[in-house]
Amino acid sequence: MQVGSRWALALGDEPIWDIALEPQTQRRVIVGCGSTIYVVNAANGEIEGKYTEYHEDTIHAVAWGKDAEDNDIIATGGKDKTVIIWEMHNELLQPRVKFQHASSVQKIKFSPNKPGRLISCAVADFGFWSPDAKDVTKTSVSNRITDVVWDPKGAHIAYVTEKGKISICSSAKGNEIRKIEHKGKFVWTINWIEDASGQEVLLVYDWTPSITMYNVATGQLLKAVKTIDFNPCCSSPLQKLPYIGVGGSDGELTLLTREGIKLTKLDSGRSSFVWSVAAREIAGKQEIISGNQEGRLASHTIALGKVHGMYNKFYATRMKLTSIEVTDLEDPFGERAIVRSREIIDKIALSEDLLVAQSREKIKVWQRKDALGNSYEYLTMFQVPEATSLIICAAQNVLVCIGDRISSYHVNGAISREWVMSSPVRYMKMLPGPIGGELCLVGTESGAVFKIFINQSFPIEVQSVRDAVYVCDLSQYREKLLIVDEKNLLSVFDIYTNELLYQEPNVTSATWNSDEDDLLCFTTMDMLVIKAGEKTVFTQKLKNLQRVVGFSKDTVYLIDGEEIDTVQVPQTGAIEDPQRGAPKPVALNRPRHKSASLRRRRQS
Repeated sequence: MQVGSRWALALGDEPIWDIALEPQTQRRVIVGCGSTIYVVNAANGEIEGKYTEYHEDTIHAVAWGKDAEDNDIIATGGKDKTVIIWEMHNELLQPRVKFQHASSVQKIKFSPNKPGRLISCAVADFGFWSPDAKDVTKTSVSNRITDVVWDPKGAHIAYVTEKGKISICSSAKGNEIRKIEHKGKFVWTINWIEDASGQEVLLVYDWTPSITMYNVATGQLLKAVKTIDFNPCCSSPLQKLPYIGVGGSDGELTLLTREGIKLTKLDSGRSSFVWSVAAREIAGKQEIISGNQEGRLASHTIALGKVHGMYNKFYATRMKLTSIEVTDLEDPFGERAIVRSREIIDKIALSEDLLVAQSREKIKVWQRKDALGNSYEYLTMFQVPEATSLIICAAQNVLVCIGDRISSYHVNGAISREWVMSSPVRYMKMLPGPIGGELCLVGTESGAVFKIFINQSFPIEVQSVRDAVYVCDLSQYREKLLIVDEKNLLSVFDIYTNELLYQEPNVTSATWNSDEDDLLCFTTMDMLVIKAGEKTVFTQKLKNLQRVVGFSKDTVYLIDGEEIDTVQVPQTGAIEDPQRGAPKPVALNRPRHKSASLRRRRQS
């Protein structure tokens, strides 16, 4: 996972208590800083509107919804006890109506599916407003309301007081349906979500500090309280992902799982408190917009990236950041092994019997329990430096690379050997060998390729090219070496004579067949090519910038960054005998391996 800052904007020296995204497009946000309302472009941070003469005191809450005609409708409320309803005409806000509470307004939220319906909460009461209502009927409360949420269907609301009392109320009349007595005090934020099974869940964040999960239907505690390391003040679930952006004390702005597992920390600008967050998804990319104590509004980008590993027909990929799914690519609809790490997984490595995952400074190792690869059992864990660039594994060893240094760890955590290369390592591949004596092929930034036997102390340089190595591989009998450099030039060498056998330009990746010594597969930007010796015997058009990652028997494995494909190629004619003419290419596409939820939906 990579996080970054997209833009930051100083709006003033007073706290930004709330943020509201424009519905549907999410192109803009409404924020309040002091008594001023700002309309800000969410993509670049430009201020598109500023309104200073409408609230007499600090703005605590903002909301943005749609009315029955799909027109924008905005609400703002604050310390002056006033809620103002705004319309937008020609990109400008115009006040439409206002109403009063008996105390300072704390939170306002529009219904997710009832156009224009608003819940407005003050220190001592709450009420519902709708465009066709003549007045707002208030319901008194005994303690200060700190947050309110709608259920996903808009039929109920849940509000929480600073002392931890949670009330589930009907959105029709506001009458209390269920009460939850939360033991934690100083609750500032809650979320009403659906879990993977469709069960409605209430997440409660308090200043113990902790996160608690309740079943909305019964009010019962679902999971043990999860302690966190800061006082949470605001939260926003990410769209289409089971993660939540949470801001709070000490300027903390963090991405958590719904179970409270800390995934990564975002930069909040050294603030004392982060008081507001809003999660935004644009073109499949996640962003979090935050507002802090010092009046700073900022946008943070989150790139989840693909984390995966492969060994022969077994493919391991990260799921939901903290779990691993292992798939047998020859049996795409068969049973899959699911391994839960409960920490964010940064890197994955796979061998015949081991599954390895790095989570920051930890290496966790699981051992396969059966030949089918359907289940793994936890084996061990040991510490490594966090700043690793590559990891691979053998039968009993895990090789960890940092810059130009490769360290071999036994699965018990002890370092057995270390090697220092002539320049930073760009690529490593583990090749078969006797247990404890496997061969690691290493490509470096200087263009040199080395063989390292993990039970020997000295690397052996076997070849070098002019540019940095991107991919390298040895043929089945280890008589030929392929190198793809960073300028996309494929070079094939004879290991014994160092003779350059041939070259191919514009190559994105390449690999030898693991069962046929002279078969090589490479991909360009739009083509898959198979060569037998120096003769091209098969070509096929590619899509989505696919690149080859494996070639076994008659199956080519392709990946495009998000999905892996298996493509079956003919094993007759020229592929069996390079002296014959090439057969007419006929490829059989096997099923694509998408997310588990899509697979289950397809089978049902």
